[in-house]
Amino acid sequence: KELKLFTISELVGAGLPLIQPRGMIIRKAVEDYLWELHRGKGYLRVWTPHLAKEDLYVTSGHAAKFCHELFRVTWGEDKFFMNPMNCPHHMQIYADNQFSYREMPIRYFEPATVYRDEKSGQLSGLTRVRAITQDDGHLFCRVTQIGEEVSTIVGIIRKFYETMGMMSDYWVSLSVRGEDRSKYLGTDEAWDTAEKSLEEAAKANNLNYKRIEGEAAFYGPKLDFIFKDSIGRPWQLATIQCDFNLPERFQLEFINEAGEKERPVVIHRAISGSLERFMGIL
Repeated sequence: KELKLFTISELVGAGLPLIQPRGMIIRKAVEDYLWELHRGKGYLRVWTPHLAKEDLYVTSGHAAKFCHELFRVTWGEDKFFMNPMNCPHHMQIYADNQFSYREMPIRYFEPATVYRDEKSGQLSGLTRVRAITQDDGHLFCRVTQIGEEVSTIVGIIRKFYETMGMMSDYWVSLSVRGEDRSKYLGTDEAWDTAEKSLEEAAKANNLNYKRIEGEAAFYGPKLDFIFKDSIGRPWQLATIQCDFNLPERFQLEFINEAGEKERPVVIHRAISGSLERFMGIL
């Protein structure tokens, strides 16, 4: 705040930072560099609105799982949520196309602002906010393509954090299910495949990883990259998540070699985590 990179206004609200001109120079440079790392690797830019009907998040499962963290908007008889994450929107972009196996993987990239009702006592500068700009991306691929796609993302993460001087001291959490299976969507078979695919990719890329039970997202396992700041505090920043469940819930399909409908796998990934928190850590 003292450097006039951002402002917190009581009239705007806690956890809703305003980026000053100096801060915008940094933010735009980081965002542009992130796109530069993706543009030659098959990613396509998309855009999604800041709110959506309640039905979208009921279908995705987010409404039931995160109901206390979502901002609600009511207009007449219609109920909306402020967008808490981009994945359900990107599912709808994919669903409005007819893809064949020859076009897979499909890769979407969007630095989009999402909104979550973080507890006021946990808000802090840019590192814990309610308006979160994720450098978000979703890949739709076949099971056989998971390893290659994860390796490409790992390469982007390494390049980004080497550039920022943060790659010398990191570790990766292979976040898998805990014992209470009721917390997670989907079948044991899908989870076993997803967890195995991520662990094989972690080994193939020589990642410094540990298997951590109970830290998976509710829809799938993930590789969470933890980096340290200048005074040694650990921060979970980049993430790669493998998801068999949202494609099932949204009935996503592509046409395979036999002319039959096949369900894709979704890989969620973010490189900086969020632009606000990354700026704070930087």
